[in-house]
Amino acid sequence: MQNLDSYYDFLKGFAWPVPSAFLTALKNCNFELGDTFYDSKKAYAGYAWEKLHTLASYTITVILPKHSAMKTSYGNENDNIEKGTFNQNWFSSIKLEIYHLKDNYRKEYIDTTQGRLFTLLWKGDISILYPSINHPFPPISMKEFTKSLKHIKSTLMNFVSTENKEGIIFVFPYDPLNEISEYKLPYLKKILIERLNGKLFEIIPQDKCPLLNKTISPAFILFFFCLPAHKEEDIRSALKPILYKPLKKDGKDNFKLARHGLVFDFNPTNPNIEMKEG
Repeated sequence: MQNLDSYYDFLKGFAWPVPSAFLTALKNCNFELGDTFYDSKKAYAGYAWEKLHTLASYTITVILPKHSAMKTSYGNENDNIEKGTFNQNWFSSIKLEIYHLKDNYRKEYIDTTQGRLFTLLWKGDISILYPSINHPFPPISMKEFTKSLKHIKSTLMNFVSTENKEGIIFVFPYDPLNEISEYKLPYLKKILIERLNGKLFEIIPQDKCPLLNKTISPAFILFFFCLPAHKEEDIRSALKPILYKPLKKDGKDNFKLARHGLVFDFNPTNPNIEMKEG
């Protein structure tokens, strides 16, 4: 069998393999009629129905709602989670058809919620679909997570130390389910890597920050931009034109880099340098 990755781009961070074709559905927590998921990559290859039980344990298909019944938000500048679309859909009703493939293809219909299906794809426990289990909470917003980075200071510094990096570090939280971070990332790479000759490495926090993996988006990635030859003001000046659009023409500079990520100066001989808040 050919490598499925040549046919499907599967999203990182989910316990079940989720093709990137479902990115918009995940952004809005809005699954619709006909959306089908398997708990195995191989099951997406189009094998005969009678062979599926050798490849996967479950297949789940959305029966209701029909298309566009849920609230959606496409191409909006605002974070869908911040705006409320994601959270509102999280508790909305959904009807699923489930085949228990290894139980003689037993068919079951479940009335559950969009958030429960999202959580199943995220964490892999099918029991979360049932009302006997407490309803899961949605992942925290991008804004909340960005603010929380300063609370995992020692963990972030350990990542930098492990990568043998030093100097000014800008940590950017990226989530492909978040339209704003999708917009920012290419510009950050162009300016901090191409123009300022910085280095880049990434960490998947679900694997490295166990205290956070129950609250942050499952597709979350932390990008570490390392710029040892520059000062914090160099980064601030370079990024301000693309990250800051003043709402008032009063000449006041309200740009704060901390609203977009976390910047700190890491010195391996003195790792206890305080993080910047600018």
